[in-house]
Amino acid sequence: MLNRLIFLFSFGAVFWPSYGGVKLGGLPLVNPQRIVLVLIAGIFIYRVLGSRRDAKVVVDACRYHSYLLMPLLFFFFWRLISAFFSKDVAYSTFLVGLDIVSQCVLFFSVYLAIVDERSVVKVVRLMFYGFLFVVGVGVVESLVESNLYLSFVPESAMQQDYIVSAVTEKIRDSYRVQASFLHPLVLAEYLTIFLPLVFFVTAGRIYGRLSYLFAFSGLVFGVYVLYRTGSRSGVVCLGVQLLVYMYYRFCRDLNSLKRPMSFLRVVVILVAVIASAPFAVDEFQNVLLGANESESMSTLARLSQIEDGLVAIEESPLVGWGVGMAVNYASTENEKTKEQSVDNYYLTVVVDSGVPALIALFILLYRHFAEGRRLSKVVKGRLGVLAGMLSYSVVGLASFNFILSSYEIFPIFFIFLALVLRVREMNRLVRKNMAPSPSLLRKVEAVG
Repeated sequence: MLNRLIFLFSFGAVFWPSYGGVKLGGLPLVNPQRIVLVLIAGIFIYRVLGSRRDAKVVVDACRYHSYLLMPLLFFFFWRLISAFFSKDVAYSTFLVGLDIVSQCVLFFSVYLAIVDERSVVKVVRLMFYGFLFVVGVGVVESLVESNLYLSFVPESAMQQDYIVSAVTEKIRDSYRVQASFLHPLVLAEYLTIFLPLVFFVTAGRIYGRLSYLFAFSGLVFGVYVLYRTGSRSGVVCLGVQLLVYMYYRFCRDLNSLKRPMSFLRVVVILVAVIASAPFAVDEFQNVLLGANESESMSTLARLSQIEDGLVAIEESPLVGWGVGMAVNYASTENEKTKEQSVDNYYLTVVVDSGVPALIALFILLYRHFAEGRRLSKVVKGRLGVLAGMLSYSVVGLASFNFILSSYEIFPIFFIFLALVLRVREMNRLVRKNMAPSPSLLRKVEAVG
């Protein structure tokens, strides 16, 4: 049952907007994603408490993979601690609870239910179907220049100010595509973390003969939709991913220059970097300064948030001001919607929960990136390719966190992290089975 719900969430999480839920009195917005996540959390807790075998799986994960899990667990633990120092303890605790269910518990649920290569590939295949759907919606939306979900949003949900802001046209010269997400930037972030998987689709041939068609369509139309989000930062983050990939490819080829293909790739990479340098510098200046007045205002607003955030951090560096409170200390107001927001996830975390939480987050992201890179070298076959591509997804989200503070795609991202952990565990079991047993070693020593 648990794995079926995970397959359902992996496939359908992006088919319906998170804001398309029902508002019942003073209760939080109820949407399909939250219903499925609560069911997953309930079944996970039931299985861990009711089965020694399942409990042992989770305990062994913490035992053998503390390198990845300790910063993750500490991050959520410290967020919970900071909630008790909030001016609104109930509200902050509720937000932490949502994060734990939709991120941490989902992470362990995926690890518990997805246990072999076949199920890992199935999760990625279902998620890539969702990616293709989002890209298709984005293409149509770019042509009609209208939010395709607006007429289906329940009236009770439209009473929420942030939802009204989500479905109105965004500030730029032309319409900005957002598909089933709250904001065009969230769609750009989603595309950034998914585009690396295009190369796994081809290498793993997860759709058989259609793999190359799906991968090519996802790459071409995905980049097009990314451009139509009007997110200059999205393009830069995609460039950062590409730059990191070329760096590791370059270092690898430098060690084998005697091979003709390695030498050719080194030359091509050097030429590409030199030729694209002027464009990259110009694009980076546009990101910092803005290509027009509205973009310049956006940059100034982010700088203002950092300045205010530093003051708030100095006053409470250890536990912050409580989860959800950063908007009161380091936000700016949208001139049209009057909505307060913080546009930097790292800033949100450090103001909410203090410096320890921020350090744990950095370690969490770095270690999953490094582990994905390591597994891509030691694991043979398509799982090694998957781990390598997921490491670049981590780069994409880590880059985007500097200009966006949204939790909307975090459940999807934590599924990615859980897959990295599962590949690591499968590699550990393979190495364990290949290693000689202690009894055999003792016999060899006795004979010697």
